[in-house]
Amino acid sequence: MKKFFLSLLLIVVVIGAALTWFVTHKPGSPFDAAGAAPAPSAEILARGEAVARQADCVACHSLPGGKPFAGGLEMGTPLGSIFATNITPDRQNGIGNYSLADFDRAVRHGVTPDGKRLYPAMPYPSYVKMSDDDIRDLYAYFMHQIQPAAVANRASGIEWPMNMRWPLALWNAVFVPSGTYQEKPHEDEQWNRGAYLVQAAGHCGACHTPRSVAMNEKALDEGGSAFLSGALLDGWYAPSLRQDHNTGLGRWSEDDIFQFLKMGRNQHAVVFGSMAEAITTRPSS
Repeated sequence: MKKFFLSLLLIVVVIGAALTWFVTHKPGSPFDAAGAAPAPSAEILARGEAVARQADCVACHSLPGGKPFAGGLEMGTPLGSIFATNITPDRQNGIGNYSLADFDRAVRHGVTPDGKRLYPAMPYPSYVKMSDDDIRDLYAYFMHQIQPAAVANRASGIEWPMNMRWPLALWNAVFVPSGTYQEKPHEDEQWNRGAYLVQAAGHCGACHTPRSVAMNEKALDEGGSAFLSGALLDGWYAPSLRQDHNTGLGRWSEDDIFQFLKMGRNQHAVVFGSMAEAITTRPSS
């Protein structure tokens, strides 16, 4: 009997140690061995700004009348409010001390340099599909084109024990895909470019795809029938972006979609709710 309990204790210790390692281990980055990068060219900065616009970083990480990218936007969750963080290159409050690898881990894996897990309100389940080049250009843009803002981050309103971050490592293992976007060889270049924008930086599914009881998106690409089929979000309904003629975009032309995304309206609809922020907020350097 004594040997049985000792064996059981050993198993518990081993499992506990393995779990501790798993939830505290920071994911690797292709930039881990990268040294200090030279000053970026104007072309790299322009590409980085384009990626920032595609990812709509400013909509969540800025407040009306506030400093660009200084954070503070309140986002309601079933567990309590969380607040977007300062992502300017300020060294005390923002990402000024981040290396390229640190930045990559935060954006594509939801892990800060000190190992803290980000809530998936940060759409890293989509950003994980972004290419290395886009991450590199985006980092250069934030570090060299955005003004530091000494604005402190706000603590979340989620109470203990639900505010513990380590279970997110397990959530990520189950629900977050690995690897960047892989082109579909049976589709043409334009289709693949559109799919990349929608699934990766554009993170359209974060709002327009319904979520399960575990708060994960029910589908992350066109392989799932729930992908972009419409979802409730902060009291608003983010409509279907599928080809359905009644509830989706089946009646919309290419020009209709362009006008809606560019101007916030077309002959079919006008932006509302969180989409209004995505359309009307513009980043500034």
